Amino acid sequence: KYDRVLFPSYMESTFKNTRGYLISANPDENEIKELVDKTKSHKTIYFATYNGHLQNGQIKALKELAKDHKIVHFALRNPYDISKDILEKVETSVITYEYSKRILDDIAKLINQSLKPEGKLPISLE
Repeated sequence: KYDRVLFPSYMESTFKNTRGYLISANPDENEIKELVDKTKSHKTIYFATYNGHLQNGQIKALKELAKDHKIVHFALRNPYDISKDILEKVETSVITYEYSKRILDDIAKLINQSLKPEGKLPISLE
């Protein structure tokens, strides 16, 4: 049986004083503005993309949030959501290559510093 776990609700249930915001797969300018308004008081944002390179609204939202927040970015499917442009705007970017409960558990361990990320990017960012 497949259990669907969403990144925002997982983060909210795993970490105290955390608020998760679910946005559409390809948010428009209004949805991005709404997200920016909701997160004004936040210092750090853990932002996950899933095929953001194909659904550019996710990348636009990430860049907009990065103007006023420390961003830790998780590319939940493949490395193409990370570019030099993104890396210049975020504190950290991690590629997970999948979107599953197991990966979300590993992300929680990374945030708690009980898991050290390692690996080699299989693509060039040039």
